Amino acid sequence: MTPYDRACLEWAIRVVYAQDPDIELYVTRNGQLLWNGDVCPIDLSSDFVAVTLAQMLKLHLSGIETSHQRRDLLRSSVRKEAVDVLCDHIDGISAEELARLRERVDWYADDNASLITTQPENEVSYGG
Repeated sequence: MTPYDRACLEWAIRVVYAQDPDIELYVTRNGQLLWNGDVCPIDLSSDFVAVTLAQMLKLHLSGIETSHQRRDLLRSSVRKEAVDVLCDHIDGISAEELARLRERVDWYADDNASLITTQPENEVSYGG
């Protein structure tokens, strides 16, 4: 996933699931979420709204107007009520929120970390 994909998906997850900006949320390079320390894979069928909203935001950032996106969604048989809600989210983004989103894109672009998936053999675990 690109830094734009990751930042837009993070924003969409926060909007769809009404998550506070202070909640720990991180999108990995392979599209999984680290949400408050838990790994949560994205399921395209059940997370349709968040994934669609993330894609709409990415298109919005690249200059595609919401009206064009609305038309395309309606043509692809997405219910009008759902399209209205999605477009309202995109149209309601403030300039400050867009600035924070661009900062998050830059943050993801500078992300060189790899996830720790196993404990080193010699490390002592203090869990109980």
